[in-house]
Amino acid sequence: MNRTLLIADDEEAILHALIRLFRGEGYTLLTANSGEAALRLLAQNDVQVILADQRMPHMTGTELLFRAKELYPDTVRMVLSGYADITAIADAVNRGNIFRFLFKPWDNDLLRANVREAFERFDLSQQSVHFSKIYENTVEGIIITDQNSVIQAVNPAFSSITGYQAAEVIGGTPAILKSGQHSEVFYRELWETLRENGKWTGEIWNKRKNGEVYPEWLNITLIRDSQGNITQYVGLFSDITEHKRTEERLRHQAYHDALTDLPNRLLLNENLELAINQAERAEHQVAVLMMDLDNFKYVNDTFGHDFGDQVLIAVADRIRSVVRKGDTLARMGGDEFTLLLPQVKDANEAVVVIEKLMGGFSLPIAVDSNELVAAASVGISFYPQDGGTPEELLKSADSALYKAKEERSEE
Repeated sequence: MNRTLLIADDEEAILHALIRLFRGEGYTLLTANSGEAALRLLAQNDVQVILADQRMPHMTGTELLFRAKELYPDTVRMVLSGYADITAIADAVNRGNIFRFLFKPWDNDLLRANVREAFERFDLSQQSVHFSKIYENTVEGIIITDQNSVIQAVNPAFSSITGYQAAEVIGGTPAILKSGQHSEVFYRELWETLRENGKWTGEIWNKRKNGEVYPEWLNITLIRDSQGNITQYVGLFSDITEHKRTEERLRHQAYHDALTDLPNRLLLNENLELAINQAERAEHQVAVLMMDLDNFKYVNDTFGHDFGDQVLIAVADRIRSVVRKGDTLARMGGDEFTLLLPQVKDANEAVVVIEKLMGGFSLPIAVDSNELVAAASVGISFYPQDGGTPEELLKSADSALYKAKEERSEE
């Protein structure tokens, strides 16, 4: 990082002495023998620290530094002069035009230390400026509290996300954002983790000013002083509503058929595995019904695939209308549908469901001003009689379906 020191003094001997003093400090050194010359160098160079003599012709050191503050407020400005100039410089110090007043003749070590401190002050001020820009412009909400969780500051993004303006929350606590979605155990564990590790990160549901509950990703950091005492808590959070919606949409797409929006084979397998586990514990049966539309190839070949897709959507809606709550109707592909009955007492209960399904097919299906009567063949398998795994039950149901279609073709 470039560190440029501008030295302004009208005495050549002083300038040479100061150049020798700072030559080994790693600074880029600029020199001027008047206030006007110093201003020209400031306009042409990136200067961090100015060290100026007070008594210079045409423009005093305090006048130079006053101009420098107006034009280049980030510079750190110091005067190097005699005791007789204290009165003239005091007002400039009080107004903030001057960071430090250093005396002639100087102590080399002390002067070097003061210039190093001036550069450190410049670095800190820049860090503060950068932090302020981040604080004001970041899309993440920031909330700062004291050690008692009393809110001290919030940034504009906090207000944008929560709907609360700074004046409405400063002096209060973050409890104003509580959604009621989490138990006291959740908050207790959060605080335990925060105190043990110095930070907590996770998903939390909070409530906006308008009452809307929303999900956010929250990072809380605990701040301690040099004695190890807690002084502040800093929370950085982002609204992940859209992320959750996208996540849910992708999950839905992964587990559902694009044409009919019914569960697909993947979701059916998961639900079937869960049903088998529950049936094993409760000692009841599971039924799997596999259905295939009769003569669907003829429909596709005669009317086209777009028409066939509309028939599949209409059939899915027709079957869905008679499916019981808790059952899973899935499209396995093509014109094949599978119905999972996760809890049945016996085969008779499954037969009743099949009769309802077949009754649903008795009415014509209207597609694009055309009406057709759909028919289906059904195969059925039971857990545990026909298999102990999803694969075995689906295979048994498929075999039963194949046999049913053969029997229909022979009629």
